Formats: sequence, structure tokens, C-alpha cells
Amino acid sequence: MESSLNPQRCLNDVQNEQLSAFSYLKKASECLSSPELNSLGREFLIRALDQLQLFENQSVLLQNLLRKAGLFPYIKKYFSTISPEKEFVLDMYRSNFDENFIFHSMQARVFKLLTSGQNVVLSAPTSMGKSAIIDALIAERQFGTIVIVVPTIALIDETRRRIQQKFGHEFQVIHHGSQLKRKEKAIYILTQERVNERDDLRSIDLFIIDEFYKLAYSNDEQSRVIALNIALSKLLTISKQFYMIGPYIDAIRGMENLTRDYTFIPSEFNTVALNVHKYDISANNIESKNEQLAKIVEEHPEQTIIYCKSATSITQVAQFLSSLASIQDRKLKDVNVEVFGKYHKWLVNNYGIDWSCAKALMNGIGIHHGALPRATGWDYTLLNS
Repeated sequence: MESSLNPQRCLNDVQNEQLSAFSYLKKASECLSSPELNSLGREFLIRALDQLQLFENQSVLLQNLLRKAGLFPYIKKYFSTISPEKEFVLDMYRSNFDENFIFHSMQARVFKLLTSGQNVVLSAPTSMGKSAIIDALIAERQFGTIVIVVPTIALIDETRRRIQQKFGHEFQVIHHGSQLKRKEKAIYILTQERVNERDDLRSIDLFIIDEFYKLAYSNDEQSRVIALNIALSKLLTISKQFYMIGPYIDAIRGMENLTRDYTFIPSEFNTVALNVHKYDISANNIESKNEQLAKIVEEHPEQTIIYCKSATSITQVAQFLSSLASIQDRKLKDVNVEVFGKYHKWLVNNYGIDWSCAKALMNGIGIHHGALPRATGWDYTLLNS
């Protein structure tokens, strides 16, 4: 990409007074006017918000461009003075489940399609806010019985907690095979296997499949892929409408057998900007990886998330980080020592002092992967009860 359309470099030029704030926003506007560069235009704006003080004299222009980009939530978040016209626009995009939550334009588009009765297959980045659309659909009270299919039990727990807190007073939330439907309004949150086990799923108003790409995911267990396809077939026969969600891809194949009309929305709608640094290190060069990791951790003492390819790799990385003097000095200084101390004691009592997770925690390192015992994911606030 030429440097003139590199948002990070252009922002650096504004900081160094080599480019005016107006010229920076002009580049953003030009990108937003081009279908091919629309995503880049949003990145210009998102990065500008991170250095808002540089654009104090261009506040109105920046607000107008955020509106043009469909980034309505950021207008409310970053600007205390908003014109009545923009307040009216924001009110139009305000969610139905939280008056402080404002949809961006892509969320609003998908929501309107679904509430108009259309089937939707949405392919979009994680930052697009797909869960908020589900909450809005529930809050609309247009769908009495909903089935949400998630790939793991951990996601069942996460989704259940969110929905129970917001809608448990009105809907019965069913997530386990032992639960029977007692209320007329119900939300089932199940893995594909649990969908197939239930014989009481009838007359579903809407079903939602999270990570629909796993219908043909060759790297997953074959039995799980088959189970998801069986669950889809079952739900198609008993449901009035569907909404499938997955990561961004620009095309899908194999959906022609659905025998149902649907709208496919491939969207690169991003609400965050990423700085990507690439290192020329071979996959098996553990020594060089550790050396680079040590430098990164040293340069970034704030909270950091590290993604690894496997549970084994996570353990190796945690052990290496625990050996660093900079990590040992920090230990639990940056967290709630009282709460995490109780949690660590609970881990030691139940899993042993030499368990990798217990050791890592004492150095301020948390570990999470699918093979961990479910009990380790308890809400830490429970330790105070």
C-alpha cells in the first residue's frame, strides 16, 4: 500500500506536523467515497479518534465523517457537543435493549433484515458486534422461541450468562438436556450435539448458528461437523427463520441445499484498527520466538493477550514467561491480589501446587483453552461468597 493511504503513517505525519489534520480527514473522506477503500476510510477515522486532541479544530468535520462511515456509536462516545440533527440520527440507531447502546450502520442493516422476516447469513469480523444483534432480536419480542447453536460448552456458559442477565425475567433460558420447557417464551442455548439430543424442539421462530463455517470445517473433528449438519437439517424443518454468523469471508459454497431464500452479507465492517508487526521467524524456531516475545513483554508492561496454536504451546509460553525477571517482579501487582489469591488457593487445593495454571497465575499469567476443566472458569466473585 502506498504511504499516502497508510492511516498509521499519515497519523504520524499529523503528529509530526508534516500533514494537516484537515488533509488527513480529506484522505479519510476520499476512501469512504470509494467502495474498494471504504474499510480503509473507517480505519483513518478510528485512528483519528485515538489521537483526538490533534483534530480539535476539525471536530465537526470528524463527526460528519463518522456519520458518513456509519460509526454512530463513536459520535456519542467521543464528543460531548453534538448538533440536534446528529442527536436525532443517533436516536434512530439507538438499540432496543439498552438506551446507551447505539448501533453502527451494518448492525442496523442486519437487524432490519431479520425483523422484516428475512433469513440472513452474516460473514463479518469479530469487532463488528454480532452478539448485539442477537440481543436486539430478543428484545424486539418478535420471536417467542429461539434456538442459539454455539460450538462449545464454554460458549454456552458465556452466552447463557449474558442472556439470562438481560432477558431471564421474561424468557426461560434452556441450556442443558435435563431442563424442560416451562414457559411459553424460551431461548435454547445448545451445542449441535445437544440440539440433536432434544426431542422437544418444535415450532421454532428463529434459530441462530454461531460459526456456521464449521458446517464444512475440515480441521474440526469429523463427528462434530456431521453433528452440526444434522442439527442444521433438523432446525430447518421446524424453524420459521434463521440467522447464521461467521468470520469474514467474501463468498460461500454449498448453501444451495438449504432450499430457503436467504441474504448473504459479506462485510469487512471494522470498528477497531490493528497495528500488525511481522517477524521473519520460522515456525519451529522456539528460541527466536521466545527472544522476540521477551522483548515485546518488556516493551508492553500493560495487560497483554497472547494467542497460541495449541494447549501445549500455551503451557510452554507460560513457563517461559514465568522465568523472565520482568514478569517475576510484576507478579500479581497489577491485579486484585485478595481475589486472585483466593482463586490461586482454590486451584492449588483442587489441582495441585505444581499444576501449570496455578504456577502461571502467581506470576500474573492467566491461561485459557478448551481442554481446561470447566470449574476453573467460575466467576471470581463467587470466591467471596
